[in-house]
Amino acid sequence: PVSEWPLSRLLRGDSLRDMTRAPQRRAAGPWERLCDAHLLRHLLEAGSAGGTRWPLALLALGWTAACVALAGPTWESLPETAFREPSRTVFVLGLSPSMASSDVRPSRLARARFKLQDALGRLAGGSVALVVYREEAFAVTPLTDDANVLREQVQLLRTTLAPGRRVLPARGIEEARRLLGRVGAAGSRIVLVSDGGDDDPAASEAAVRGALGEGARVSVLSLVGDPGSLEDLARAGGGAFATLSVDDGDLDRLL
Repeated sequence: PVSEWPLSRLLRGDSLRDMTRAPQRRAAGPWERLCDAHLLRHLLEAGSAGGTRWPLALLALGWTAACVALAGPTWESLPETAFREPSRTVFVLGLSPSMASSDVRPSRLARARFKLQDALGRLAGGSVALVVYREEAFAVTPLTDDANVLREQVQLLRTTLAPGRRVLPARGIEEARRLLGRVGAAGSRIVLVSDGGDDDPAASEAAVRGALGEGARVSVLSLVGDPGSLEDLARAGGGAFATLSVDDGDLDRLL
């Protein structure tokens, strides 16, 4: 009935022909240029807003699959990077008067300096420090990631740098433990470089056992042919023992 026609359309002046005209069929869009008319009606669902999306989505999916197949990609599992905590090594060098002896040419101390330089060349990616001792001990360098700093200090080492009459390796080990305690001693390493002089062997053994209990192994490099009690000291510290050699065999054992 005319009474049911929208008043707004009557006021707007729409003609009765416009108001009674049947709704036109929704345009098919770009598919009309691709498909014949008798096929298009099977692809489009009248009155459905998303009906025309399915063929396009299927076409896009098929195109993507074809591109992937032609590209021929391969999937492989990559090795997982394992985290390793950087190593920490503290060298402890005795500077007793006997280190000036020339039974090991040119001297025990000179050979110890050469060996320390070689050892530093092997320690890449970790922290190193140097402690010297006689009756007392002090850190020549704290823990550092720059081995060049330590190289410069090693060249300057002299027996006169450490005063005192007694030779106490325990003091050097304790100073190394103090340095490591600041960053955590677990997994670290102490390398004692000595010619065997020790006026308190019991204290030295207690010091290396204490270091081992904190997680730091103590290895020993002996500068003389007769190791004496140094080998027992390395065993108590849970580390390795080596006698100074002309090749790198000693460093292979220690490092």
